[in-house]
Amino acid sequence: SKETSEQHTNNIPESVGKIILANRKIKQSDPGFWDELARVLPSPIVRESPEEPFYEQIHSPSQSAFV
Repeated sequence: SKETSEQHTNNIPESVGKIILANRKIKQSDPGFWDELARVLPSPIVRESPEEPFYEQIHSPSQSAFV
């Protein structure tokens, strides 16, 4: 259904982030983590969702240090 696909799409950024952390063992404080995440994620999702808490962490090194 259309609702299911939209809900799944909204979960993609968080899911991909968890997959990268689990498989690559890259910490969020490592710049390579965000480079890899940006490469894997479709860029429109990243640009259109700057208000999401998940993306706020990208621009807040002080937050990611506590993760």
